[in-house]
Amino acid sequence: MACSSYKRTRITDIFIAEQTACDFESPTVGDVYRLDAGTQAQATPELIERDILKGSYTPEANMVGVKIGNVNGVSEMYGADYSDGVTRPYFNDLFRASQLIDETIEEIPVSSITTNFVRGETVTGTSGVGEVLIDTHQSDPTIIVRVSVPGFTLETVSGSISGVAECAGVEVDRGVSYKFDSTATNRLSVRVEEDGQKSELYNAVPTLSITSDDSNIPRLNYDIQGVIVETSGVAQWSIDAEATPNIVRDQQLPPLFQNARLKYNTTLPVIDATLSLDLAMGVGARRDANSVGGIEGFIVTGRKPMLSYQMDRPDSATLPIISDWFESAQVSNSWRFGDKKFNCFYIFAEGRLQNVQVADQDGISKFALEFGLTSALDDGELEILAI
Repeated sequence: MACSSYKRTRITDIFIAEQTACDFESPTVGDVYRLDAGTQAQATPELIERDILKGSYTPEANMVGVKIGNVNGVSEMYGADYSDGVTRPYFNDLFRASQLIDETIEEIPVSSITTNFVRGETVTGTSGVGEVLIDTHQSDPTIIVRVSVPGFTLETVSGSISGVAECAGVEVDRGVSYKFDSTATNRLSVRVEEDGQKSELYNAVPTLSITSDDSNIPRLNYDIQGVIVETSGVAQWSIDAEATPNIVRDQQLPPLFQNARLKYNTTLPVIDATLSLDLAMGVGARRDANSVGGIEGFIVTGRKPMLSYQMDRPDSATLPIISDWFESAQVSNSWRFGDKKFNCFYIFAEGRLQNVQVADQDGISKFALEFGLTSALDDGELEILAI
């Protein structure tokens, strides 16, 4: 006797793609995500409760109104070869729907650095002009820049603050910068395939965070809310469907949260436990009785990004944590995941301390820090570099 059929939780794929219009656009093979276990697609329709008086207490049947759903998942964070100036990391569409907009950045090859460059200074040559994005070390073979005027060549280049180096050639494409743009309105189409069934969302928007334990893999955590696709009046949710064929899996290994160069302003403390960067996007439904199902889609309505991590409790003379907290001082945080070319992520976060908790770990006193990210410059509180 044959066993009854069942669905296996580990046979799951998720495909995410940015829409060019306001309708569902089926993601392709190249839009597949690498998933940690635990990814879940869940319909979350709104129920219309009916309260009808009659000659008994038998309740009336409730109705399903707006058909919406969400997909939450976790993916390892890893890079790609960006040297063509076009390739983006796999999570590019997810970032763009979180209003983190991408821009190609370059590197200037150098034969030697006489004096180190610092982030934010302008580097110039005879013709080329750029903004330094990462503090250099004198052993570095390149300077990572946002080029405003191309044309660096074999010459001495200098910075507006401190840097001096011997340029070894022209600037070349190196990676991608992501910065907030509060005017961005990108949305997603999503397909989840679960062992012979599929579910589809469109006009979807994510909430997103990046987390990593020390010496572990950085991970993207996302929860995507969208409208369930309807085809010929049938909701495309948990319906029977063939799996997408011929998927080629990316074999790039993720970086680790080691040798992170994490700085609190200019100090490198001892860091352990979990670091978390939460974009804390506000997501709202754009309701519309003229739309099929009564909802046009989801939109970003705001954000309150937060950063948290734990350090060894420092001497106040070395690092005035409590003073910075009580005085609402602006603090610059920066760190990296990995150190290999095309598989390294630098993150720069501006903010103010919201909370400082005393913690104990193996008899060592710790400070658990929580920052609310903010900046005097609009959309300037966060920059993520994939290089």
